[in-house]
Amino acid sequence: MRAFPLTLVRFRLGWSVSRQLGEQLRSGILPPAERASPRDEEAAGEISSTCSDKSFSFTDCTSFALCGRLKLPLCLAIDNDFRSFGLHCVP
Repeated sequence: MRAFPLTLVRFRLGWSVSRQLGEQLRSGILPPAERASPRDEEAAGEISSTCSDKSFSFTDCTSFALCGRLKLPLCLAIDNDFRSFGLHCVP
């Protein structure tokens, strides 16, 4: 388990939520965080170049590459960029 997601949650949502998330990650209830590989970053660069008419961030493009590599059927997204890229999203 990596500290970064928990630190972000702690700063944005507080200690209690961060602690609960950490417990769920350690217990295996939630899937582990996935690191972007150098190949994912290369793919993100290609996506960014191919979609230059869009305002996708490099972080978004890296997420798109990860979704493709992991063959994720569904994404949890808070902006429309994932839908614009053609991914199936919740909500």
